Parts: sequence; C-alpha cells; structure tokens
Amino acid sequence: QTIETAGKSIYGFTFNGLGGSWILSDALTITNGITTTAGTFNTNGYSVSTPAWTTSGTQVRALTLGASTVTLTQTNFTPWNFAGSNMTFSGASSTIVLPTSTSLRTFAGNGYTYGTLTYNVAGSTGALTITGSNTFTTINFSDTSNARTLTFTAGTTTTVTNLNASGTAGKNMTLTSSAGGSAWNLVKTSGSIALTYVSIQDSAASGGATFGATWSQSVSGNSGWTITGIWKVLPGGGAWTSAGTWDA
Repeated sequence: QTIETAGKSIYGFTFNGLGGSWILSDALTITNGITTTAGTFNTNGYSVSTPAWTTSGTQVRALTLGASTVTLTQTNFTPWNFAGSNMTFSGASSTIVLPTSTSLRTFAGNGYTYGTLTYNVAGSTGALTITGSNTFTTINFSDTSNARTLTFTAGTTTTVTNLNASGTAGKNMTLTSSAGGSAWNLVKTSGSIALTYVSIQDSAASGGATFGATWSQSVSGNSGWTITGIWKVLPGGGAWTSAGTWDA
C-alpha cells in the first residue's frame, strides 16, 4: 500500500497488519503519534513529523527510515519508545530531531543503529535520557545559552562515530550515568572526540579513539578521558583561574 497525504495532517497511524507493507509517497505529518506493531513500513526518505513513535511486542515487523528526517514534537515523557523483539530496523542514514522543551524526555533506542540524533535547540533546558546500548553515527547535544543534562543508562554501551556535546562558559553540558558510581560505556573505534564546556561523570571511554574535553570538569568515576579545565570553585568561595588538569 502507498500512503500519500498531499500535505494534510493525520491524527495518528497504527501499523498492525501482519504481512502487510506500506510506503510513503510524500512527507507525513502526524498530530497524535505513530505505532508500529506488525508489518513493514518504509518512509521512503520523506520527512516525518510526529509527537511520538512507539513499537513493542513480538510480532514480525520492519521499519525503514532511509534518509528521512523524523521530528519528534512531544515535549515530555518518551517520544521515541522502541521496545519488544522481532523487528528489523533500518535507520543508519536517518536524522531524528528533538525540539525545545523544559521537561525530561527519554529516547528509548532498544539497541538499534541510528544515524543522527539532534537536540541542539538554543535555550532549551529539558534534560534527555538515552536508554539501551545503541549505535549512532552522530549525537548532537550542544547549547550556547543554557546548561542541560544528557544521561545514559548505567551499564549500557553507546557506540558513536561523532559526539558533539558542548556548552559555553559557566553553562556546561552534563554527560552522566543514570546511577552514580556505575559507569556508562562510550565506544568510538578511531579518530577523536573533542568536547568543550562539559561536565562528565561515570563515563568509561574506549575503543581506540582519543577522548578529550577542554574547559571542562571531571566530576567522578571517569576513565579513558583527558579532561582539562580553567576554573574551579574552591572551599570558602575562592576561585582557581589558572589552567590545570581535572582529576579524572
């Protein structure tokens, strides 16, 4: 079946036809959400705007995003909620975008391979949690006007080609584990990651790349990182302003 909406908004889609197949022939705008339960759905490279995308259960299903850009308009809870088994997922060339929010949101990736995940909205204070041991070509998590937090589930492994997570002076991006003292694993097999103005906690970096962060803070529990900073608040309110190395 071919889905053509001709620019019209649809309230919602549930793809629940075992053995069925659907493909887009133009851009898709959803106002309530998409659920993938059974059958095959191919976005055919077209853009998709939806509050949330959910899949769960054990029925055989397949989802192909190709080079589509998926914008998740929901501002709280879990706008990307992938769970269950027996799904074939192709999303390594896709881009998933999170808009502005002041609330915590969760990207439940369920261990799949993704293209680019972007949450770069200037001034957006809402934190983001990524669950599952997922692979991303790129994670973009930067802001020059507000500090916010990116949390990874303790014990999971996130594999990246690029990680762009930088703040600005006095407004660090925080990269942390969901459980203090229990590390999340960051893997990059070659090249380097170079972050600025971040606070890192309980991150175990490995895989062959070099991992560095300047103008930054190592809170505790980190390994595999070289983290240097230029400021530190001392007991009594004093400030150390000369360049130095944070204890990782």
